[in-house]
Amino acid sequence: MTTTTTKLPDGRTRINISDPAQLIAAIPCLLGFCPENSIVLIGLSKGKGTKITALVRVDLPAADLETDAVEAITRALCQNPGEEVLTVVIGRHPDHPPGSSGPPHSALVRRVAAAFHKRGRKAGYAAWVPEIRGGARWRTYRECAPDNEGVLPEPASTVMAAVCVAEGLVTFDSRAEMEKLLEPDDPLAHDRRARLLDTAVDALAPDLTPKSTYEQYARIVRAAIDQVRRDDLSFTDEKVVRLALALSNPLVRDSCLRTALPQGSVRSRYARRLWLELVRLTPPPERAEAAALLCHAAYLHGEGSFAIMAAENALDADPSHPLASLLHACLTHGLPPDQLQHLTDDIPDLYRPRALQAELSAQKDP
Repeated sequence: MTTTTTKLPDGRTRINISDPAQLIAAIPCLLGFCPENSIVLIGLSKGKGTKITALVRVDLPAADLETDAVEAITRALCQNPGEEVLTVVIGRHPDHPPGSSGPPHSALVRRVAAAFHKRGRKAGYAAWVPEIRGGARWRTYRECAPDNEGVLPEPASTVMAAVCVAEGLVTFDSRAEMEKLLEPDDPLAHDRRARLLDTAVDALAPDLTPKSTYEQYARIVRAAIDQVRRDDLSFTDEKVVRLALALSNPLVRDSCLRTALPQGSVRSRYARRLWLELVRLTPPPERAEAAALLCHAAYLHGEGSFAIMAAENALDADPSHPLASLLHACLTHGLPPDQLQHLTDDIPDLYRPRALQAELSAQKDP
Protein backbone atom coordinates (compact mmCIF):
# COMPACT_ATOMS: atom_id res chain seq x y z
CA MET A 1 0.00 0.00 0.00
CA THR A 2 1.32 3.41 -0.92
CA THR A 3 0.74 7.13 -0.38
CA THR A 4 0.97 9.37 -3.44
CA THR A 5 0.33 13.02 -4.22
CA THR A 6 -1.26 14.80 -7.17
CA LYS A 7 -1.09 18.52 -7.92
CA LEU A 8 -4.52 19.98 -8.65
CA PRO A 9 -5.12 22.78 -11.21
CA ASP A 10 -5.83 25.32 -8.42
CA GLY A 11 -2.45 24.65 -6.80
CA ARG A 12 -3.69 22.46 -3.96
CA THR A 13 -2.21 19.01 -3.36
CA ARG A 14 -4.32 15.86 -3.34
CA ILE A 15 -2.88 13.15 -1.08
CA ASN A 16 -3.90 9.57 -1.91
CA ILE A 17 -3.66 7.29 1.13
CA SER A 18 -4.41 3.57 0.90
CA ASP A 19 -2.58 2.35 4.01
CA PRO A 20 -4.47 2.40 7.36
CA ALA A 21 -1.24 3.08 9.24
CA GLN A 22 -0.52 6.13 7.07
CA LEU A 23 -4.06 7.42 7.57
CA ILE A 24 -3.86 7.06 11.36
CA ALA A 25 -0.44 8.73 11.38
CA ALA A 26 -1.90 11.59 9.31
CA ILE A 27 -4.55 12.45 11.91
CA PRO A 28 -2.35 15.03 13.73
CA CYS A 29 -1.84 16.88 10.43
CA LEU A 30 -5.57 16.74 9.67
CA LEU A 31 -6.48 18.09 13.12
CA GLY A 32 -3.55 20.46 13.56
CA PHE A 33 -2.45 18.75 16.79
CA CYS A 34 -1.68 15.26 18.05
CA PRO A 35 -4.77 13.96 19.90
CA GLU A 36 -4.69 11.91 23.07
CA ASN A 37 -7.49 9.87 24.67
CA SER A 38 -9.81 10.68 21.79
CA ILE A 39 -12.22 9.16 19.35
CA VAL A 40 -11.80 10.44 15.79
CA LEU A 41 -14.44 9.94 13.11
CA ILE A 42 -13.41 10.31 9.47
CA GLY A 43 -16.21 10.80 6.97
CA LEU A 44 -15.66 9.49 3.44
CA SER A 45 -17.35 10.18 0.13
CA LYS A 46 -16.94 7.76 -2.76
CA GLY A 47 -18.28 9.76 -5.71
CA LYS A 48 -15.20 10.24 -7.91
CA GLY A 49 -12.64 8.43 -5.85
CA THR A 50 -12.75 8.25 -2.08
CA LYS A 51 -12.14 11.53 -0.28
CA ILE A 52 -12.35 12.79 3.28
CA THR A 53 -15.41 14.99 3.73
CA ALA A 54 -15.38 15.50 7.50
CA LEU A 55 -13.26 14.95 10.58
CA VAL A 56 -14.72 14.97 14.09
CA ARG A 57 -12.73 14.51 17.31
CA VAL A 58 -13.92 14.38 20.91
CA ASP A 59 -12.37 13.26 24.16
CA LEU A 60 -13.08 9.65 25.07
CA PRO A 61 -16.27 9.87 27.15
CA ALA A 62 -16.88 8.25 30.51
CA ALA A 63 -18.98 5.08 30.30
CA ASP A 64 -22.13 6.80 31.60
CA LEU A 65 -21.78 9.56 28.99
CA GLU A 66 -21.13 7.36 25.96
CA THR A 67 -24.71 7.41 24.65
CA ASP A 68 -24.94 11.21 24.63
CA ALA A 69 -21.42 11.61 23.22
CA VAL A 70 -22.04 9.16 20.38
CA GLU A 71 -25.31 10.87 19.48
CA ALA A 72 -23.60 14.27 19.35
CA ILE A 73 -20.61 13.22 17.24
CA THR A 74 -22.59 11.10 14.79
CA ARG A 75 -25.10 13.92 14.30
CA ALA A 76 -22.26 16.38 13.67
CA LEU A 77 -20.51 14.16 11.15
CA CYS A 78 -23.72 13.30 9.28
CA GLN A 79 -24.26 17.01 8.56
CA ASN A 80 -21.50 16.51 5.97
CA PRO A 81 -21.81 14.56 2.72
CA GLY A 82 -20.48 11.03 2.48
CA GLU A 83 -21.44 7.39 2.57
CA GLU A 84 -18.95 5.86 4.99
CA VAL A 85 -17.20 6.67 8.23
CA LEU A 86 -13.98 5.33 9.70
CA THR A 87 -13.40 5.29 13.45
CA VAL A 88 -10.04 5.66 15.17
CA VAL A 89 -9.84 5.31 18.95
CA ILE A 90 -6.72 6.71 20.60
CA GLY A 91 -5.87 5.87 24.19
CA ARG A 92 -5.88 3.05 26.68
CA HIS A 93 -8.76 2.03 28.93
CA PRO A 94 -8.20 1.85 32.72
CA ASP A 95 -10.17 -1.43 32.96
CA HIS A 96 -8.50 -3.05 29.96
CA PRO A 97 -5.12 -4.55 30.91
CA PRO A 98 -2.35 -4.80 28.30
CA GLY A 99 -2.29 -8.15 26.49
CA SER A 100 -6.06 -8.59 26.45
CA SER A 101 -7.54 -10.48 23.52
CA GLY A 102 -9.08 -7.46 21.80
CA PRO A 103 -8.54 -3.69 21.72
CA PRO A 104 -10.14 -1.53 24.42
CA HIS A 105 -13.24 0.67 24.06
CA SER A 106 -15.04 -1.99 21.99
CA ALA A 107 -18.44 -1.10 23.52
CA LEU A 108 -17.97 2.52 22.43
CA VAL A 109 -17.08 1.44 18.89
CA ARG A 110 -20.18 -0.78 18.70
CA ARG A 111 -22.33 2.17 19.80
CA VAL A 112 -20.80 4.34 17.07
CA ALA A 113 -21.39 1.69 14.39
CA ALA A 114 -25.02 1.24 15.50
CA ALA A 115 -25.62 4.99 15.51
CA PHE A 116 -24.34 5.37 11.95
CA HIS A 117 -26.32 2.36 10.76
CA LYS A 118 -29.44 4.00 12.18
CA ARG A 119 -28.65 7.14 10.15
CA GLY A 120 -28.01 5.22 6.94
CA ARG A 121 -24.26 5.75 6.98
CA LYS A 122 -21.91 2.77 6.58
CA ALA A 123 -19.47 2.21 9.44
CA GLY A 124 -16.20 1.17 7.81
CA TYR A 125 -13.20 -0.19 9.61
CA ALA A 126 -12.55 0.88 13.17
CA ALA A 127 -9.03 0.90 14.58
CA TRP A 128 -7.40 1.44 17.95
CA VAL A 129 -3.97 2.78 18.82
CA PRO A 130 -2.67 3.61 22.31
CA GLU A 131 -1.05 6.81 21.03
CA ILE A 132 -0.06 8.33 17.72
CA ARG A 133 3.71 8.00 17.52
CA GLY A 134 6.17 6.12 15.40
CA GLY A 135 6.35 2.44 16.37
CA ALA A 136 2.98 2.33 18.16
CA ARG A 137 0.96 -0.79 17.30
CA TRP A 138 -2.51 -0.31 15.88
CA ARG A 139 -5.27 -2.91 15.66
CA THR A 140 -8.70 -3.06 14.08
CA TYR A 141 -11.81 -4.16 15.95
CA ARG A 142 -12.40 -6.89 13.34
CA GLU A 143 -9.87 -9.58 14.10
CA CYS A 144 -10.68 -11.57 10.95
CA ALA A 145 -10.20 -8.60 8.61
CA PRO A 146 -7.10 -8.47 6.36
CA ASP A 147 -4.37 -6.12 7.51
CA ASN A 148 -5.97 -6.00 10.95
CA GLU A 149 -2.87 -4.75 12.76
CA GLY A 150 0.44 -3.09 12.20
CA VAL A 151 2.91 -0.46 13.32
CA LEU A 152 2.56 3.29 12.80
CA PRO A 153 5.24 5.15 10.87
CA GLU A 154 6.78 8.26 12.40
CA PRO A 155 4.05 10.89 11.83
CA ALA A 156 6.56 13.60 10.97
CA SER A 157 8.01 11.45 8.18
CA THR A 158 4.74 10.84 6.31
CA VAL A 159 3.81 12.31 2.96
CA MET A 160 0.98 14.20 4.68
CA ALA A 161 3.44 15.85 7.08
CA ALA A 162 5.74 16.82 4.20
CA VAL A 163 2.89 18.46 2.30
CA CYS A 164 1.77 20.35 5.42
CA VAL A 165 5.29 21.67 5.99
CA ALA A 166 5.56 22.73 2.34
CA GLU A 167 2.28 24.64 2.64
CA GLY A 168 3.31 26.36 5.87
CA LEU A 169 0.92 24.43 8.13
CA VAL A 170 1.99 23.70 11.69
CA THR A 171 1.08 20.53 13.60
CA PHE A 172 1.20 20.93 17.38
CA ASP A 173 2.17 18.23 19.84
CA SER A 174 -1.09 18.64 21.76
CA ARG A 175 -4.34 20.56 21.86
CA ALA A 176 -3.03 22.54 24.84
CA GLU A 177 -0.03 23.67 22.80
CA MET A 178 -2.34 24.90 20.04
CA GLU A 179 -4.44 26.81 22.59
CA LYS A 180 -1.33 28.72 23.68
CA LEU A 181 -1.46 30.56 20.36
CA LEU A 182 -4.45 32.47 21.71
CA GLU A 183 -3.01 33.40 25.09
CA PRO A 184 -2.64 37.15 25.92
CA ASP A 185 0.77 38.58 25.19
CA ASP A 186 1.08 40.61 28.41
CA PRO A 187 -1.57 41.14 31.13
CA LEU A 188 -0.12 44.54 32.08
CA ALA A 189 -0.26 45.69 28.46
CA HIS A 190 -3.88 44.51 28.30
CA ASP A 191 -4.69 46.73 31.28
CA ARG A 192 -3.09 49.72 29.55
CA ARG A 193 -4.96 49.07 26.32
CA ALA A 194 -8.25 48.58 28.16
CA ARG A 195 -7.90 52.04 29.74
CA LEU A 196 -7.00 53.57 26.37
CA LEU A 197 -10.01 51.88 24.78
CA ASP A 198 -12.37 53.17 27.47
CA THR A 199 -11.11 56.71 26.91
CA ALA A 200 -11.29 56.41 23.11
CA VAL A 201 -14.81 54.98 23.09
CA ASP A 202 -16.05 57.75 25.38
CA ALA A 203 -14.44 60.40 23.19
CA LEU A 204 -15.79 58.95 19.93
CA ALA A 205 -19.23 57.95 21.19
CA PRO A 206 -21.18 60.75 19.43
CA ASP A 207 -19.58 59.87 16.06
CA LEU A 208 -19.69 56.05 16.25
CA THR A 209 -22.14 55.40 13.43
CA PRO A 210 -21.31 52.63 10.93
CA LYS A 211 -21.60 54.82 7.83
CA SER A 212 -19.68 57.86 9.01
CA THR A 213 -16.63 55.92 10.21
CA TYR A 214 -16.44 53.02 7.74
CA GLU A 215 -13.80 54.30 5.34
CA GLN A 216 -11.60 55.71 8.10
CA TYR A 217 -11.58 52.36 9.91
CA ALA A 218 -11.29 50.32 6.70
CA ARG A 219 -8.07 52.17 5.88
CA ILE A 220 -6.69 51.29 9.32
CA VAL A 221 -7.37 47.58 8.79
CA ARG A 222 -5.99 47.55 5.25
CA ALA A 223 -2.80 49.25 6.48
CA ALA A 224 -2.43 46.67 9.26
CA ILE A 225 -2.79 43.76 6.81
CA ASP A 226 -0.14 45.40 4.63
CA GLN A 227 2.09 45.77 7.71
CA VAL A 228 1.78 42.03 8.36
CA ARG A 229 2.60 41.38 4.70
CA ARG A 230 5.92 43.14 5.37
CA ASP A 231 6.45 40.72 8.28
CA ASP A 232 6.13 43.59 10.74
CA LEU A 233 4.20 42.65 13.89
CA SER A 234 5.29 45.62 15.99
CA PHE A 235 1.86 46.90 17.04
CA THR A 236 1.96 49.72 19.60
CA ASP A 237 -0.78 50.16 22.22
CA GLU A 238 -2.23 53.02 20.19
CA LYS A 239 -2.33 50.94 17.02
CA VAL A 240 -4.00 48.04 18.82
CA VAL A 241 -6.63 50.45 20.14
CA ARG A 242 -7.28 51.88 16.67
CA LEU A 243 -7.66 48.40 15.22
CA ALA A 244 -9.95 47.34 18.06
CA LEU A 245 -12.18 50.35 17.40
CA ALA A 246 -12.12 49.63 13.66
CA LEU A 247 -13.21 46.00 14.09
CA SER A 248 -15.92 47.09 16.53
CA ASN A 249 -17.58 48.83 13.61
CA PRO A 250 -20.08 46.22 12.31
CA LEU A 251 -19.64 47.14 8.64
CA VAL A 252 -15.86 46.97 8.88
CA ARG A 253 -15.88 43.70 10.82
CA ASP A 254 -18.27 42.11 8.33
CA SER A 255 -16.19 43.34 5.39
CA CYS A 256 -13.17 41.68 6.99
CA LEU A 257 -14.93 38.32 6.70
CA ARG A 258 -14.34 38.50 2.96
CA THR A 259 -10.57 38.50 3.44
CA ALA A 260 -10.83 34.75 4.15
CA LEU A 261 -11.68 34.21 0.47
CA PRO A 262 -10.46 32.87 -1.82
CA GLN A 263 -9.20 30.13 0.45
CA GLY A 264 -5.43 29.83 0.54
CA SER A 265 -4.86 33.19 -1.13
CA VAL A 266 -1.95 35.37 -0.05
CA ARG A 267 -4.31 38.03 1.29
CA SER A 268 -6.25 35.49 3.34
CA ARG A 269 -3.06 34.28 5.02
CA TYR A 270 -1.92 37.79 5.97
CA ALA A 271 -5.39 38.74 7.25
CA ARG A 272 -5.61 35.58 9.34
CA ARG A 273 -2.19 36.30 10.81
CA LEU A 274 -3.40 39.77 11.77
CA TRP A 275 -6.53 38.39 13.48
CA LEU A 276 -4.39 35.94 15.44
CA GLU A 277 -2.03 38.69 16.56
CA LEU A 278 -4.95 40.90 17.61
CA VAL A 279 -6.50 38.08 19.66
CA ARG A 280 -3.30 38.06 21.70
CA LEU A 281 -2.99 41.84 21.92
CA THR A 282 -6.57 43.04 22.47
CA PRO A 283 -8.33 43.06 25.87
CA PRO A 284 -11.93 41.93 26.27
CA PRO A 285 -14.63 42.59 25.22
CA GLU A 286 -13.13 44.05 22.01
CA ARG A 287 -10.98 40.93 21.59
CA ALA A 288 -14.13 39.07 20.51
CA GLU A 289 -14.11 40.79 17.10
CA ALA A 290 -10.67 39.54 16.08
CA ALA A 291 -11.33 36.10 17.58
CA ALA A 292 -14.57 35.76 15.59
CA LEU A 293 -12.73 36.70 12.37
CA LEU A 294 -10.01 34.18 13.20
CA CYS A 295 -12.66 31.53 13.82
CA HIS A 296 -14.30 32.25 10.46
CA ALA A 297 -10.98 32.08 8.59
CA ALA A 298 -9.98 28.81 10.27
CA TYR A 299 -13.46 27.36 9.72
CA LEU A 300 -13.39 28.02 5.97
CA HIS A 301 -9.91 26.51 5.78
CA GLY A 302 -11.21 23.27 7.32
CA GLU A 303 -9.40 23.72 10.65
CA GLY A 304 -12.37 22.85 12.83
CA SER A 305 -10.45 22.31 16.06
CA PHE A 306 -8.72 25.68 15.91
CA ALA A 307 -11.94 27.38 14.77
CA ILE A 308 -13.73 26.08 17.88
CA MET A 309 -10.90 27.37 20.09
CA ALA A 310 -11.18 30.80 18.47
CA ALA A 311 -14.98 30.84 18.84
CA GLU A 312 -14.69 29.94 22.52
CA ASN A 313 -12.08 32.65 22.95
CA ALA A 314 -14.45 35.19 21.39
CA LEU A 315 -17.36 34.11 23.61
CA ASP A 316 -15.13 34.24 26.67
CA ALA A 317 -14.38 37.89 25.81
CA ASP A 318 -18.02 38.71 24.96
CA PRO A 319 -20.57 35.96 25.78
CA SER A 320 -23.28 37.68 23.72
CA HIS A 321 -21.20 38.29 20.58
CA PRO A 322 -23.60 37.45 17.70
CA LEU A 323 -21.08 36.38 15.05
CA ALA A 324 -19.09 34.22 17.46
CA SER A 325 -22.32 32.63 18.72
CA LEU A 326 -23.40 31.86 15.15
CA LEU A 327 -20.05 30.34 14.19
CA HIS A 328 -19.87 28.31 17.40
CA ALA A 329 -23.33 26.88 16.73
CA CYS A 330 -22.35 25.99 13.15
CA LEU A 331 -19.21 24.24 14.38
CA THR A 332 -21.03 22.40 17.15
CA HIS A 333 -23.62 21.06 14.71
CA GLY A 334 -21.04 20.08 12.12
CA LEU A 335 -22.08 22.46 9.35
CA PRO A 336 -19.69 21.89 6.39
CA PRO A 337 -17.28 24.83 5.82
CA ASP A 338 -18.37 25.31 2.20
CA GLN A 339 -21.87 26.17 3.38
CA LEU A 340 -20.44 29.25 5.09
CA GLN A 341 -18.91 30.70 1.96
CA HIS A 342 -22.16 32.42 0.99
CA LEU A 343 -22.21 34.23 4.33
CA THR A 344 -20.28 37.10 2.76
CA ASP A 345 -22.07 37.30 -0.61
CA ASP A 346 -23.89 40.53 0.24
CA ILE A 347 -21.10 42.09 2.30
CA PRO A 348 -18.98 44.91 0.79
CA ASP A 349 -15.36 44.10 0.06
CA LEU A 350 -12.86 45.74 2.42
CA TYR A 351 -10.68 46.46 -0.62
CA ARG A 352 -13.41 48.24 -2.62
CA PRO A 353 -14.01 51.31 -0.45
CA ARG A 354 -15.18 53.64 -3.22
CA ALA A 355 -17.94 51.30 -4.34
CA LEU A 356 -19.06 50.92 -0.75
CA GLN A 357 -18.92 54.64 -0.15
CA ALA A 358 -21.21 55.24 -3.12
CA GLU A 359 -23.57 52.59 -1.82
CA LEU A 360 -23.68 54.11 1.65
CA SER A 361 -24.18 57.63 0.29
CA ALA A 362 -27.22 56.43 -1.63
CA GLN A 363 -28.78 55.06 1.53
CA LYS A 364 -30.84 57.26 3.80
CA ASP A 365 -30.28 57.19 7.51
CA PRO A 366 -33.36 56.04 9.42
